[in-house]
Amino acid sequence: MSRKLSAGYYYDNDKIDVCKFHKHDGSLSYDGSIVLGNDENYAAFTHYTSWINNRKAYTATMQFGPTSLTPEGTRIIGPSVWLLDVESRTAKKVIGTAKHVNDGGVYRSASDLAVVGSKLYIAEEDSIDDNFGDDGYVSVFDIRDIDNPVFLKRFKPGDELPTDFSVTHSLIVTPDGRYIYADSYASNYIIKIDTQRDQVVKVFNKSDHGLIMPHAGFISGTIR
Repeated sequence: MSRKLSAGYYYDNDKIDVCKFHKHDGSLSYDGSIVLGNDENYAAFTHYTSWINNRKAYTATMQFGPTSLTPEGTRIIGPSVWLLDVESRTAKKVIGTAKHVNDGGVYRSASDLAVVGSKLYIAEEDSIDDNFGDDGYVSVFDIRDIDNPVFLKRFKPGDELPTDFSVTHSLIVTPDGRYIYADSYASNYIIKIDTQRDQVVKVFNKSDHGLIMPHAGFISGTIR
């Protein structure tokens, strides 16, 4: 049975909806939801999911704290990565919130994520806290053990990324998995990263390449 996952892209939405995909006519039917936590303690505001295999996937969250929609007495789990099991309808937090830029967690709102071989890449965008677009990062984790990701590095503005880079919004992987492109609509950059060496190999910008708000690109031959 094929399934579709739908992220909850709004404040305090702590659910990932699961739908069955019916191959004979292409229709979908709702098949339950996966909650990221519980009624008193949950993570919220997801943007994308990334499948690991036919049963499990990762999702990542963006919300830092309570809003006017948050029930009184409820704690919001900050930006984090969750391992989803579509068979058991369960979610397990596998990466928590980073306390500082060099900490091995999710430092800014996790807008996108991509599984490439045995590694997980996370697009971290500074978009829904008090100040918009101060910075943006790409973090990398070893996921040979999918239940226990290990932090490898974080690409930072002024350190591999351009100094004025901000808001890493989406990640696009080439069909062979060799390269990943990180885009920023806020600072008009697309960054090409070599996934074997985890190094930036090309920077595309507005002045040299005419970029205007690059946002959620796509490479033919890939499956999103």
